[in-house]
Amino acid sequence: MTQSIQHTAVSASVHMGELLTHVTIWTSLVAYAAGEAGRVKHGLKTARLVWSCGCVLYLLHVAIAFHVHHGWSHASAYTHTAEQTSALVGVLWGSGIYANYAFTAIWVGEVAWWWLSPLTYRNRPRELEATVRTVFLFMIGNGAVVFVEGPMRWLGLGLCVTVGSIWWKDVNRR
Repeated sequence: MTQSIQHTAVSASVHMGELLTHVTIWTSLVAYAAGEAGRVKHGLKTARLVWSCGCVLYLLHVAIAFHVHHGWSHASAYTHTAEQTSALVGVLWGSGIYANYAFTAIWVGEVAWWWLSPLTYRNRPRELEATVRTVFLFMIGNGAVVFVEGPMRWLGLGLCVTVGSIWWKDVNRR
């Protein structure tokens, strides 16, 4: 009976971890999109705060995923990435995990730059802005559309289209 209670507790903990993993990433992505809309429309401090909160939620998502799914093991995350890639494209390749690490560093760097030097951040070269946006769209597209199944894939696609249209308006406004 004790094993049954322990199993139930572990199962509930994993379920809660799974739920938190999903909630934090989707909330993060919505905050990102809202921050982008605000930044493009007004460039307001509120947009920066919302966008930064998106980054914090993303970091929380990464921490929860590494704890719940990988026991803080890079090797486990690498293997999981390889298995997902193999299931999708038939190639056992886990190095996509490094794209996630790079994306994390880029978003944290973007947040730091925007807070530490808002003027230089806002006036940075368009080519740099386009490169960063391309990285974000690639990662969001993979994480929220390509590697997602069911109805959430449609939510991810809608998010990508929304962010793309926000950026399109920004490019045409300049």
